[in-house]
Amino acid sequence: MKPYAIPALVMASLCFMVALNESLILYRRGFKPRDVAFIAISLGGFFYNLFCAGEYDVDLPLQSIAWCRAEIVALLLTGLGLLWYVSEVTGLVKRRFLLAYAVWTALGVLSQALNLGDLTWIASRPFVQTVRLPFGLEFVYREVEQGIVIDILDVAGSLLLAWLILLAVRHGRAGHRREARSLLAVLAILTAAYLSDEAVGAGLYSFIYLTDYAWLAFIALVAIRRTNERRAFALAEQNLLKSEDRLEDSRATLKAIVDSTSDLIWSVDATTFGLLTFNEGLRRYFQERRGLRLEPGMRPEDTAATPESVRTWRGFYRRALAEGPYSEEYHEQPGSPLLHLNFNVLRKDDRVFGLSVFGKDITESRNAEETIRRSLEEKEILLRELYHRTKNNMALIIALLGLQASQVDDPGVSSALSDAQNRIRSIALVHERLYEARDLSHVDLKDYITELVSVLSESYGVSSGRIAIVLELEPVSVLFDSAIPCGLVLNELITNALRHAFPGDRAGSIRIGLNRAADGLIRLDVADDGIGAPSDFDFRSSGRFGVQNTFSLIESQLRGSVSLDASAGLAWRIEFRDNRYSPRV
Repeated sequence: MKPYAIPALVMASLCFMVALNESLILYRRGFKPRDVAFIAISLGGFFYNLFCAGEYDVDLPLQSIAWCRAEIVALLLTGLGLLWYVSEVTGLVKRRFLLAYAVWTALGVLSQALNLGDLTWIASRPFVQTVRLPFGLEFVYREVEQGIVIDILDVAGSLLLAWLILLAVRHGRAGHRREARSLLAVLAILTAAYLSDEAVGAGLYSFIYLTDYAWLAFIALVAIRRTNERRAFALAEQNLLKSEDRLEDSRATLKAIVDSTSDLIWSVDATTFGLLTFNEGLRRYFQERRGLRLEPGMRPEDTAATPESVRTWRGFYRRALAEGPYSEEYHEQPGSPLLHLNFNVLRKDDRVFGLSVFGKDITESRNAEETIRRSLEEKEILLRELYHRTKNNMALIIALLGLQASQVDDPGVSSALSDAQNRIRSIALVHERLYEARDLSHVDLKDYITELVSVLSESYGVSSGRIAIVLELEPVSVLFDSAIPCGLVLNELITNALRHAFPGDRAGSIRIGLNRAADGLIRLDVADDGIGAPSDFDFRSSGRFGVQNTFSLIESQLRGSVSLDASAGLAWRIEFRDNRYSPRV
C-alpha cells in the first residue's frame, strides 16, 4: 500500500469505530430512527474513506474508475442518510420528499453499477498529477475525467446541502436554537468537504485530503454531540430514578400513615362508583363487621348491607359530584356504627375521575355527647329548682319582715326593716330572672333594672308626675355572681335618691344609664337633679349604712370603681368588668 493511502484508511477506521460504538450502545438501549440514520452516515463515511484509500493506491488512471464509482455510491447513500437524520432532528422534511430522494439515490447508484461509458467516467481522458502537500510531502494522483452524470450528481448534492442548511435555519427560528446551531456546524463541515472535493475536481489537488478530514470531522462532531446528549439523558434518567425512589418512599410513608389510622378512607370511580383504593381501616371494618373481603372495583351493590343502603350510597356519590365537597352522617342499620362522612371530588387535568371519602366512627363521641347533654339538662333542672326555692324563701323572709314592721311603733326600726325588705327583694329578683331565663348563668341587666325600678317606685309610693325616672339602658348581660352586687348597689342608690333627693313636694327626675364599651367595660350611671349634698360630705364615712356598703360592694366584689359628682344633684358612676367569675353552666 502506498503511504499516502494510509491517512484515508485511518480515517475510515475511525468512522467505522464510531458506527460500531453507536451500534453497541443502541443495541443495549433500543434503536430509534435518528440513531439508525447516524449509524448509516458513519458507515457512509467509513466506506467513502476506504474507497478513497483504494483510489490513492492505484498504479494506473483506469484502475481508479472502479474506486470512483464506489465513492459516488458511498456519497449518495451518505447523503440519503444525512437527509433522514435532518428529517428526524427537525421534523421539517416531508416523507414524500424523503422517498423521492431515495429514488434519486437508487438511480444514482444504478448509474454507477451500469456501464454507461463516457456518461459517467471518461476513460479516454486519464491524467496523472503529482500533488505537493505540507511539510514537504507529495504523492502521485491518478484519475480520469468525470462525465455528465457525475456532474449532475454533483449539482444535486450541492442543492441538497443548501436545502439542509435552510432547514437548519428554519429549525432555529422555530425555537430550537441550540439544536439548530449544532446542525449548522455539522452542515458547514460537510460544505467544506464538498467544496474541497470540487477544488480537487478543478485541479487544486492540495485540497485532496480535506474532503476525507471533513467527513471524519463531521462524524466526530455528531458523535460528540450525541455523547453529550446521552450523558445528559443518563443524568436526567438518574435524577428521574431518584425522584421515582423519593416518590415511592413518599407513597409508602403516606400509605403507612393512612393505614395506621382507625378512620375509614377510600376512593371510588366517578362513573361506576367502583372502589379505586381503600385503607387498612376500611378493610378491617368490612372484614370484622360483615365478613366481607374488599377488592378494587367493588360497587355499592357489592358492599352495602341492604338495597336501601345501595340507593343511599349512590345518592351520596351523586350529590358530591353535583355539589362538590360536603359532609354527611350515616347510620346504615341497627347495631352498626354512626359514621361522619366527608366527600371530596378528585380531578386530573380539570377532569373529574373519582371521589374520595373520609369516614369516622363517631358512635362513642355521640353517646358521650348525649350523656353530657342529659347531665346538663339535669343540672339545669336542679339549678332552676334551686333558684325557684331561693326566690320563694326570700319572698317568705320579705313577708316576715313586713309583718314585723307592721307591729313596730318606732319609725327608725320600721325604716330599717323596709330597707332590709328592699335589699332582699333586689336579690330575689335576680333569682327570679334566672329561673325564667334560658341561660342559667347570665342576667340581662336591662330587664332587671326596669323591673327593680318598678318595684322600688311602688314600694315608696313614687308619683310619676312628681319624680320622673328616665331609663337609658342598653342590653347588657352579666354573670349571676356579678348581678347580685349590681342589684344591691342599684337598690341603695335608687332608694337614696327616692328618699332624700326630693324632700317635701319637690319635683325632679332620676336618670339611670347602662352601656358596655367596646373594650368590655360596663358603665352604670344613677343621677338625680335633687337637692344634692354638701361639698364636704363624705359618703364613705357619714352616709347611710346602705350607701357606705355600696363602696364595698363595688370595689371588693365587682373589682370596679365608683365616682360621684355633686355639682348638680348627685351623679354616681360605677365602672367594672364582668370577668372575675366563670359561668356556672
